[in-house]
Amino acid sequence: MAAADLEKLQFREIPKAERRRRWNEFLSDTYSVFRTEPAEDTFSATISRIRIGRLGLSWYETTAAKGFADAGRAGAWSAPIGDAFVLAIQQHGVCTGHYQGRDIVTKPGDMVLLDVSRQYGVSTSSPMKVVAIKIPADLVLRIFPDPEGACGVRLSAQVPEIALASSLLLGIKDAIEASPTADWESYEDVLINIIRSAFHHVPENIRHVSRSGSPKREACAFIERNLSDPDLNIRRIAEELDMSTRSIQRIFGEMGFTPRGYILERRIDAAAERLRRADFQHTSITDIAFAVGFSDLSHFVRCFRGKFGVSPRDYRMTQRAPSIDAQPTAG
Repeated sequence: MAAADLEKLQFREIPKAERRRRWNEFLSDTYSVFRTEPAEDTFSATISRIRIGRLGLSWYETTAAKGFADAGRAGAWSAPIGDAFVLAIQQHGVCTGHYQGRDIVTKPGDMVLLDVSRQYGVSTSSPMKVVAIKIPADLVLRIFPDPEGACGVRLSAQVPEIALASSLLLGIKDAIEASPTADWESYEDVLINIIRSAFHHVPENIRHVSRSGSPKREACAFIERNLSDPDLNIRRIAEELDMSTRSIQRIFGEMGFTPRGYILERRIDAAAERLRRADFQHTSITDIAFAVGFSDLSHFVRCFRGKFGVSPRDYRMTQRAPSIDAQPTAG
């Protein structure tokens, strides 16, 4: 698999007359429609980004500034259906986030999840460095079925499990920065597993009850919560969202699927993820198939082979994710 390209933009290298516009365009494409207000004329910043499978890993340094995402619209980079979340990890300095009427102060090692389809702001009075992972919304829903409840919640590095997850994510970023031409694509599952472990430590008592306000997001979330139910269908989705089946068909049609096709796609992907994971290596293929909503093993095998070109057994043998402490070879 070819290595992804590392892109980098440095504020001081942009012609002075174009700096503000080009900087904001790059940020808007990377995260969501964004505008920056530097605190002083000596403002300086740099941002780098690279695709890791379906994830977008980026990191930026900036002097004192404020930034606002007023439009509530995801940038195109690493968001194929225009809907995404961003997990921000504070590496250096202190940042104050403004999200849904709340201020979130993050210090080194802290993390916070943001829904970029909503308005938010960030500010810092001194230089800082942040690492951000942009995750397509449908993938977030696979990791964490209720992401809106965890958005805007500071995950403190004072919690040992959060400190470990943060350290691993920052370590992977440092390794990529040191060797950007290595083949990092296989680390998508490693990143996802680290993110998943961090979400497990969002305290129940500080989660926020929130509906996304997006029928597409809510339909996808309902599917994720009920994926193991073999009777999941368009009628149940329509009842949950209090919408007509025609409206549900339109939602998924805009994503390039029928509702049934999307459910099937999700079940196959969920099974593939488990087949790659070491913690499912002793779980039978039959149990995995039934756990993601298939009621017939032969149907599962046919569907799986149709997407991946190999049987689930062969896929398990050849596609297992690397361990977290594995080191890729530069190429």
